[in-house]
Amino acid sequence: MMRLPRHRRAGFSLIEVSLSTLFVGVMLATSMRTVGSVLSQRTRTAVDARAQQAARQLLTEILARDYVEPTQTPVFGRESSEAASRSGFDDVDDYHLWDETPPTDRAGVALTGLTGWRRKVTVAYVSPANPDTTSGTDQGTKRIIVEAYENSTLRATVRAVKCSGWPRK
Repeated sequence: MMRLPRHRRAGFSLIEVSLSTLFVGVMLATSMRTVGSVLSQRTRTAVDARAQQAARQLLTEILARDYVEPTQTPVFGRESSEAASRSGFDDVDDYHLWDETPPTDRAGVALTGLTGWRRKVTVAYVSPANPDTTSGTDQGTKRIIVEAYENSTLRATVRAVKCSGWPRK
């Protein structure tokens, strides 16, 4: 009796298919994690940029004010004749301890896209030689710090120094 040659079946074995599926699954999971990290970082970057913009907008407004009260005897902070609204602030230290939620423009209109945000301002007399050193008296230099928060998380801090010798812009 004559034996017919056996033909090998072409294809994948069950083990090869299982290993290929496992490999593709691991690669897919890794790529999804990478895409998730990229999207998360993009979101954080956009939030941080929005916070910087909100803080800088208020700092620019403050720096446009006079160094000292232009019409009365200077008092650090708001003078008694000034309202609680920013529209009446006319010198830098009127903004000291200003805290607003949500951020608004000078007229008090809420800024769009900043619901749940907060801005805080601190103004202090500082040494002209070292603006990081707080001074108890006016030496002709004030440091302004504006902080922007999103849902109680500090997102941006901007600082500037205003000197009595600088003209108002």
